[in-house]
Amino acid sequence: GTPPQDATANAAHAETSGSLSEGTLIADGLRLVGREPIRIPGSPANAWNAGGAMSLVLWLKPISTANEMTLVHRPGAAGFRLGLAAGGAPFVEVDGQARAVATGTVADNTWRQLAVTAADGKVTLYLDGAEAAVLNAPLPGGDGPIFLGGPDPAVS
Repeated sequence: GTPPQDATANAAHAETSGSLSEGTLIADGLRLVGREPIRIPGSPANAWNAGGAMSLVLWLKPISTANEMTLVHRPGAAGFRLGLAAGGAPFVEVDGQARAVATGTVADNTWRQLAVTAADGKVTLYLDGAEAAVLNAPLPGGDGPIFLGGPDPAVS
């Protein structure tokens, strides 16, 4: 019931808590429910340099892939979004660029690993460790808030 806390000296604590899910694949996890995202405030500690490098790895088990869902969203002038399209195909998008969508899908109630890397002017999406899609766009810079799950409440 309390927001996740950053154990490093950066103290980039989340502002909202989400729902605890006990007994997930690795210890306890986070349940992302509809329109209740976890908000991590912007800070120099979690800033992305435009055109820089970034890696992000998630384990997920969607209850239903009937509707599109957002997993990670960093809004802004050149926003970034990682999610699942309706039907379970992972996607990554950067504002102003065509969405890169994986050919493989994530099934309901099945654990899968989803990862994204950004480097050398491209954003690469991986499903279970295999390259699934590439977006020919550099990582957008930004130091604003990051949302895990749900839409950006400032825009909704």
